[in-house]
Amino acid sequence: MKIIQLLILAKAIFLSGCVVYLDHPDAQRISGKVIWRDTGKPAEDANITIWEGRTFFTLFPISYPAAGWATSDAEGNFTVVLENQWPADVTAHVPCGFGKRIVNESEVNQIIIELEESSSSECLTPIVD
Repeated sequence: MKIIQLLILAKAIFLSGCVVYLDHPDAQRISGKVIWRDTGKPAEDANITIWEGRTFFTLFPISYPAAGWATSDAEGNFTVVLENQWPADVTAHVPCGFGKRIVNESEVNQIIIELEESSSSECLTPIVD
């Protein structure tokens, strides 16, 4: 009996980051819009990253992988396909702004992400020819 407990403890310590989920959820399309919080204007070319929302117990810190990427168009709209891993963290980045939102399964259409200007004085400005 002690051997079984020892094996379980060893597995928990050395394989704590290895998790296999037995369900295979269907992919779902997430769409939304990125806007500036202060003006309400759309944010063009914002980089949207969706972080996997599933969490599990582990003894060691784990960085969760990105589950999807997108870029907003001229009107700030974006669409990305994601397997159902809820809730998901959706972040948006532009050279001088950042926005974040936690999205649940019931809000997959027309997510609004509001960007705030970066407080850094070293904002990157795009070069226009």
